Amino acid sequence: MSRVLLIFWGIIVLSETKAQILTGPIVGGQATVAGYGSQYDGVDFQQDLSFNYLGGWSYAYEISDHLAFYSELVYSRKGKVQRYNSTSTRIVENQTYSHFLDAPILLRITGPIGRSKARWFINAGPQISYWLGGRGTVTAYEFFGSDQLTQIDYTVRFSEDEPAEGVLAVDGANRLQFSLAAGGGFSIPVNRSGHEVVINLRYVSGTTFMGGNESFEIGTTEIEEYLGYKHNALQVLTAYVIPIDIFGMRRGKSSRKVKHKK
Repeated sequence: MSRVLLIFWGIIVLSETKAQILTGPIVGGQATVAGYGSQYDGVDFQQDLSFNYLGGWSYAYEISDHLAFYSELVYSRKGKVQRYNSTSTRIVENQTYSHFLDAPILLRITGPIGRSKARWFINAGPQISYWLGGRGTVTAYEFFGSDQLTQIDYTVRFSEDEPAEGVLAVDGANRLQFSLAAGGGFSIPVNRSGHEVVINLRYVSGTTFMGGNESFEIGTTEIEEYLGYKHNALQVLTAYVIPIDIFGMRRGKSSRKVKHKK
């Protein structure tokens, strides 16, 4: 990660700097799935897409007409939906939702779309995330051999507490997580002031497991949640950005007072 940041900084220093910032709010949706490591040897399951949302603030520092440094700070909800048909587990369905702060750090290459003022772009780079918390719902048989179902709702706590009803206590969670992000899109100008609407399609591949190769009991149910997985996401985002000319902000009228002769 540190090498990537140094490369980005070197590009900025060596490039002919345009010194313009495009910044504004960004919102979007994402479809997420859990990616398990090759060491997983648990029961079989069917995994569905989990549809979630994200939103926050975007920032693009234009180094030149064709190169930019791009980042965001967004709240992101990521989830997994799994269904089990195995006789070796009581679980019928497991849905979890985790809350994150995400900060992608991307290098963006841009170009014009024909003769129009719209522009295309592609971008790629690392993403840093911080796991804020989460919740889940498990539908399970009341006990092995039973036909009666029960719903178990729980929240995630990062602690070593004893099992408590409705709590998944996770000890040693990987709250700081890393991913690789890549995608592209286009920007459309909306007025003469340089305001733009930006559409972005991005794939994010997680590289950090939620809690290592471990399982933790959900409350006192004797049902465990395995945390040896990471989140992969396909995102569609829309931003409304406005330009800020850094050098232009420094220009202006002189503040020196001029004495007028009477």
